[in-house]
Parts: sequence; structure tokens; C-alpha cells
Amino acid sequence: MPKPTRKSGPHSHDTCPLAIAWMFKLMLDCSGHRGFINHCCFSDDDVARELGVYWLIEDDDSEEEDAVPVPVFLTHRSGPSKKARKPSFHERTLAALRAERKLFDKAFPNPSLPDNLQANLENLALLIGLDEIEQKLIGFCSLMNTDTLLDDCCNQLGYIGFNRLTRVLSILLDVPQNDLRVRLSGEGRLVQSGLIETNLRSSARNHVSDLLGFNNKDLLFSVRHHQGSAIGLFQSAFRPTPDSLLCADDFTHLSVPLNIARPYLQQVLEEKKLGVNILIYGPPGTGKSQLTRMLANELCAELYEIACTDNNGDPIDRRGRLCALRSAMSVLGQQKTLLVLDEIEDLFSGSSELAMLAGQERQKGWINRMLEENPIPCFWLTNNMAAAKTECNTRPFR
Repeated sequence: MPKPTRKSGPHSHDTCPLAIAWMFKLMLDCSGHRGFINHCCFSDDDVARELGVYWLIEDDDSEEEDAVPVPVFLTHRSGPSKKARKPSFHERTLAALRAERKLFDKAFPNPSLPDNLQANLENLALLIGLDEIEQKLIGFCSLMNTDTLLDDCCNQLGYIGFNRLTRVLSILLDVPQNDLRVRLSGEGRLVQSGLIETNLRSSARNHVSDLLGFNNKDLLFSVRHHQGSAIGLFQSAFRPTPDSLLCADDFTHLSVPLNIARPYLQQVLEEKKLGVNILIYGPPGTGKSQLTRMLANELCAELYEIACTDNNGDPIDRRGRLCALRSAMSVLGQQKTLLVLDEIEDLFSGSSELAMLAGQERQKGWINRMLEENPIPCFWLTNNMAAAKTECNTRPFR
């Protein structure tokens, strides 16, 4: 007799019920089984164990012989029928997946997001104005990037394009496909706030996790596990700076420009002027960061720095820092806040490598627009005057 399926219940892997429900949908509703089921084995044994079908590999020949045959088809209307055959491994696996799904749906009829993730999404929605569909997208991305089995299951779809991605997300999230295209467009809140990077016009085919690009993987981990304030979710992208260790008396050699900058910044903060940027140049160790902190203290404003390194201490690349800047603009725009970006030569440095040209041109265009429209005054710090002059020639700092 065929081996009975296991009861759905607690799983050996730390995968939440909603992620498992999505795994079944990926396999049965999104054709993930085509890449998952091979001739007599699975492409991912851990996924097979989690979905309760790994026992099919261990099934012995005697059990297979007693399996229920597939329906008989006629070769001709009046001709003899074909002999009944044993179901193939693929057919038996599909039948087992459907049976497991029924048991799972009975045990978990309405799986929901984990508690921390749900609370963080609600806080994030209040912070930057996300609607329900945008919250669903962030929730899916967070679980996919923090649960290896869900990510592995997504990879069973193979290399897909953006159109198929939106069809898959429509099935998983129960959201109309066109609504997803709007939310993932370049003009959508998720892209404008630096949370997600997608390209509707791209013809590139890739895995789901690559098409739904998140430059700040630490943010996805925070959304899944963070406990605390909503702004704390972005601590890997931008963070409050410590108080300055220096005072105005330490910068008497800059008294003239400081006497201009203080009243100007005060007026900017009061009137919420757009497009205010201040370039600060100096060799390493001359107090550029301390100067910005001293000014923020005098103006009674919060100063946040765009992170240069991630939670592991590894440097954040150009694209990741620009996404962090976008996020800071979206999250902090309504507060009395100043921003500081250090080592900006890394943001403006050119490259002749073909792989970077198109992306840098798009980012350069966004930087130019941001310098005209940014809602938060920014200090731009550099050790390289040549890079600073190059940028000033294209879009003056003011």
C-alpha cells in the first residue's frame, strides 16, 4: 500500500505557516514542481522534507507496485485499451503534494504574518505611508530573504522575467497583477523610498529574489525581527550621530562661512526649503564630521548619517548608499532633521566598465534631481576635491 502522508503540524524547520502556504502555491499553482521533481528525486531535499513528500524517495519497490494506476486511455475509439501502468515518480509526487496541501490547509486555514513582522509592517506603513498591497510586498520580501526554504522554493521557478514575477506574486498575495505593476514601478512608493529596486523595462530573466532587488538586506531582517521604534528599522541604512566633541571655539578659522551657514540653515529648517546641500571638503582627520555635529547641536536639529558599512562592518556599495539616502528622505522628511553623507567621492566616481555605465547614469540623474528637490538639508563630506569639483560643475551645491 502507498505510504500515508504525515499530518500537517509543527515542522522541523523554523518556517512559519504563511511561508509554507506560499511554498505549496509555488509548487502547485505556479508550476514550481517542474523544476522541483526530477526523474526519481528532488532538486531540493530540504524543501521536499518540509512539504512532506521526501518519503517518496525512500519508498521501496514493493510499495510502488501496489500504487493506484493512472486512468486508462484508449488508443482508438473501438480499439483495445492500453495496459494500466504504474504512476511515475512525478505523478506520485504531485498527488502527495496535493494531499499534503489539503492537510495543511485544514490545520492552518488562514495563516498570517509572524507577530513581529506584522507589527513592523504596520509601523512602517504609518511612517512612510504604505498601503495594504505595498505592505504585502514588503512582508513577502522579508520572509523570502529570512527563510531559506521559502527562498529555495522560489528558486524552483528558475529564471523568470518581470511579467511572470507579477503573475506569481498575484497568486501568492491574492492581488491583481496590474496593481502589483503599479506598486513596483519606478514611480511607486517602494522604489522612490529606496526599499525595492525593480526595472519594468528590463528583459533580463533571473530568480525571484534577484528581480525583487533589496539593496539593504539588513532592513529586511529588521522588518522580520525588530522590536522597537519604527525608525529603528532603518538603523542599517541611517542612524543618529553622536554629539559633537568640539565646539564653535574649535572652528574659529571657519568663522566667516559658519556665520553664513548658521542663519541660512535656521531659515531652511523653519521654512522647510527644498534642495539645500552643503559641501564640506577637508583632508582626513580635520574635523568634518565634528563640524556637522556641532552645527546640528546649535540648531537643535537631529543629525542622521547615511551608513557606509553594514551590520557586519562590510562596506555598503554605491547603489546601497543611494537607496539608504532615498529611505532617509522618505522617513525623516517631516522632522527637524539634517543628513550627513561621508566619503561622497565613492558616490560620484566614474567608471569605464560597461557593467556599471547604465546604472551610474540612472543614479546620476536621480542625484541631480535630488540635489534640487531633497526635503532634508544635506552635508556632503569629501576628502577628494577633484571628485567634489566634478559634481559641482554638473549641479552646484548650495
